[in-house]
Amino acid sequence: MAYKIYQDLSEVERYANRRYRSWDQRWISDREQRLVKQLFQKYELAGDILDVPCGYGRFFHLLSDYGTVHAADLNHHTVAYYNEKVCSDPAAVEAPADKLPFADGRFDGVFCFRLLQHMHKSTERIAIYQEFARISRKWIVVSLYISSWLHLAHRAIVKMPSRITMLSKSDLVEEARTAGLELKALSSVLPGLHAHRIALFTRL
Repeated sequence: MAYKIYQDLSEVERYANRRYRSWDQRWISDREQRLVKQLFQKYELAGDILDVPCGYGRFFHLLSDYGTVHAADLNHHTVAYYNEKVCSDPAAVEAPADKLPFADGRFDGVFCFRLLQHMHKSTERIAIYQEFARISRKWIVVSLYISSWLHLAHRAIVKMPSRITMLSKSDLVEEARTAGLELKALSSVLPGLHAHRIALFTRL
């Protein structure tokens, strides 16, 4: 497991201000937001929603159009930033995605964006899926990376700061099914160009 751990509140704020500042990253972010909105509208996803990891709250305003947004994140400083700058009612809680402090069936749905590609073992991803299946009554939306030769070639040529895991679609389906989930929809953020996908699951 390897993903960004912030050291203080100012580091979270700097990241929030610069992460999608370049034109290409803004393009990708806009596309992600559009696809998530389409998914929520098409499948009528709504209710009490858990955003985990919530990060700096990039999807808060979009998700809040469809229900009450609850939030969790592993990092203490991210949670502090969220509660100070984004929303404190309900307040975000500090917790890892595979060990969430919520009762079974607490939420209508779970939203998990840009986490699973940092899980490099199948057992890690399955544990997260199982936890999401435990606390969700209806649906789960996640983003992940499905193998793309063009994206793999780009990462081989251009030095990237983080390692990501790309799955085959069959691996995705099998891991989710092991956790008691069924794939209902899978959308590509940039078809043919980027490995990032947005998936909708329901409980088996």
